[in-house]
Amino acid sequence: MRRALSVLALLGLLLPSLPFAYAQSSPATATITAIDPNNFPDIHAYVDVARAGASGQRISGLPPSAFALTENGQSISNVSVAEQDIGVQVVFALDTNSAFKTRDAAGVNRLNYITQALTTFAQTQMKAEADDLTLLTPEVDLITHLDAPSAVMDAVNRYTTEFGGAAESVQLVSRALDFASDATPRPGMRRVLVYLANGLGRTGADVPVNDLLTRAQAAGVQIHTVFVGPEGAEAIPGAVTQRKLSEGTGGLFISLRGPESLAPVFESITNQRRQYHLSYRSMLKSTGEHTLGVRVQLPDGSVLTTPEGMFPLRVEPPIVTLPNLPAALQASEANYAVPIVINFPDGHPRALTHTQLRVNEQIVDTQQTARVETLNWPLLDITESATHTLQVQVTDELGLTSASNAVAVFVESATPNGAQTSSPAREPGAIPPEVILLTVGVALVVIGGVGVYWFLRRRAQPASTPSAAGGETIPGRPLASDDRLAALRQPDTPPAANGAAVGEATISDPASTTPSPALRPKTLLHVGMPALPRVPWPQFHRLTHASKLKVTGVAYLEIVEPGGGGEPIDNIEITGSVLRLGREASLADVIFSDRSVSRLHARIAIAEGVFKIFDEGSTSGTWVNFNQIPAEGGHELKPGDMINLGRVQLRFQLRGEISPQSPNGKSAQASHSTIPDAAPPRPLIKPPAAD
Repeated sequence: MRRALSVLALLGLLLPSLPFAYAQSSPATATITAIDPNNFPDIHAYVDVARAGASGQRISGLPPSAFALTENGQSISNVSVAEQDIGVQVVFALDTNSAFKTRDAAGVNRLNYITQALTTFAQTQMKAEADDLTLLTPEVDLITHLDAPSAVMDAVNRYTTEFGGAAESVQLVSRALDFASDATPRPGMRRVLVYLANGLGRTGADVPVNDLLTRAQAAGVQIHTVFVGPEGAEAIPGAVTQRKLSEGTGGLFISLRGPESLAPVFESITNQRRQYHLSYRSMLKSTGEHTLGVRVQLPDGSVLTTPEGMFPLRVEPPIVTLPNLPAALQASEANYAVPIVINFPDGHPRALTHTQLRVNEQIVDTQQTARVETLNWPLLDITESATHTLQVQVTDELGLTSASNAVAVFVESATPNGAQTSSPAREPGAIPPEVILLTVGVALVVIGGVGVYWFLRRRAQPASTPSAAGGETIPGRPLASDDRLAALRQPDTPPAANGAAVGEATISDPASTTPSPALRPKTLLHVGMPALPRVPWPQFHRLTHASKLKVTGVAYLEIVEPGGGGEPIDNIEITGSVLRLGREASLADVIFSDRSVSRLHARIAIAEGVFKIFDEGSTSGTWVNFNQIPAEGGHELKPGDMINLGRVQLRFQLRGEISPQSPNGKSAQASHSTIPDAAPPRPLIKPPAAD
């Protein structure tokens, strides 16, 4: 009874001290193991919260409210927190030698201890498709970066060693650090190296421990060392060096006495597999290095603060383009869907907050959706054919704004100048206005024809009857002499030596400077009206058709598209120094009736052997090879250049070389005109000589 009372008294003394003992347990640490900005604006961070010490016992079950994040010193809200099995990247390095072959009383050697322990770990504690395992020996790399437990067990059970010499221990540790420092399959995975050896180096003095520790700390590799040697030999120099390697990275140092000796190492590995996964939506707007800090509040009220983690980030505004936009449109539809393409040159696609379509600097459509492929351009309000400038401006969720290049599109109005597309309503039984106009036109033609016929008949009647003497009676005038009448009755009679006969009419032949006598008309005209001559057919043909002959110049414009005015398709010859193109006859040399052409649209001039085209302030602009020419200075034309005046399309062509000495484009050696240069023709009819 007294013994029971003593036990109760002892428990009474110990119970008050239990909470204090928990509070005074080993302190905890919080570490940011990885920051992943690859899915920006979503940032992912991984945090390990564990008790300090080599065992690394995790503190799990913390709520999201226990975590507070700062980005570049600014607090972050709406942080998502979840515990996640990330896995561990582990490298086992077996520095096998004769010590591994030592057997115990049951005949089991130390290599068998290690094989059994690794098989049990792979079968019961390794997490498939999460952990990454590598197994190295001096002779061969058994497995490298495997995540399948069955493959690990197979490789371990097949391994036997005949190695009996002394391995290069430092070289094996260095190679193991290479594998442990490799990029992990998933961000945030902890790196662990387990080195099993009968000491590190022969004496320990020749081992660059500090260099190995520097490499391990820079890569975040924790090293556990297992001494495979006789019991009580942990004080030899090689074993002491092993201990320094593990203690310098916060790892364990244990002595192998059986398969169960590796249990603390395996427990530390599994404790580091599960971490806290934090994610949030970042609002960073600049390219460069950024910082992330995490504060963790533990259930006992204590607060842990991680060292700030650094991560690089590239942030640039989006790029918007207008692909496949036609150069001309018909305003026959209510809306035209303007296609747009948005790219993010920084490789981080983001949602959009505003997308605007501007036409001639005016906003015509705005969308506030995260993804936009087309914008609507209303065309029914366009009442005049003209060129419009389109531009799209976008703003992403970070507030970064960019605009596309301005694109010119010519729109042909369905109702030019605002004219109505439908005829006004008429009362029933009313005569259509087009019928009235047609009737009036026919009447005017008939009346005009009758008047012309009457006038010609009056002129063809003789004024009097010829006299018996062969003369002609003309009121108010004496009879003509016989010589004069003879000349009139015989038009082919050569003129007198001193010139043409009296009353003769002469014509000027463009091909000859010698005047030809005119033929006498069949009837006489009234007083004061000279008689019209009858001209021989060759001369008459040259005179009446001279204006119809095709005149060609050194350059011409080929009509590719005449537009809506119904112009002829003949080439436009450039025979002078200036050629004006437009819609108004009083202003232009060549007329196009299409409404898309301005009254005076453009001019083509030649100077010093160079043809240039100038815009004359047209509404739709002048385009050469689908590029608008500048308002000043004009544009030099080359053979084959395509010219657009509204809907009219022309092609500039050149027949030969241009002589700079001839301002109108004619060469000094040969003329490109089918009519030779000549002085202006003399009057067609010579006035009659005075009586």
